[in-house]
Amino acid sequence: DFLSINNGEPSLIKSIILPDELYGVAYGNGEFMIVGTSNGKALAAVLQNGKFQTIAVPSTYESLATVAYGDGEFMIGGASMNGAALGVFNTTFTDYSSELPRNLVSVNAIAYGNGEFMIGGIV
Repeated sequence: DFLSINNGEPSLIKSIILPDELYGVAYGNGEFMIVGTSNGKALAAVLQNGKFQTIAVPSTYESLATVAYGDGEFMIGGASMNGAALGVFNTTFTDYSSELPRNLVSVNAIAYGNGEFMIGGIV
């Protein structure tokens, strides 16, 4: 479930039922993006028009652990069959780019500030 906290009181925004785990959520450009795993594969979805729409990610991605928004892009990170998974979506969720950071097993944290994304993970 996704909850909003107003004046210290939680209220339900949206309930979503998925087979596995949700690990990260970010807000940007008026939309929420969530990441995690579903049926043993990486999951990325965005809340559009009151419904979560899944977003295609590379089939080699096994799980996604984190997401951040900055400078008009959502960056996602996690683990893939080949090591770390790292990708960037524009705000229309149609332009996807993927990079695998050298020496990383997985990307577990992403933050945006001062015009840059910073990632952290397991080497």
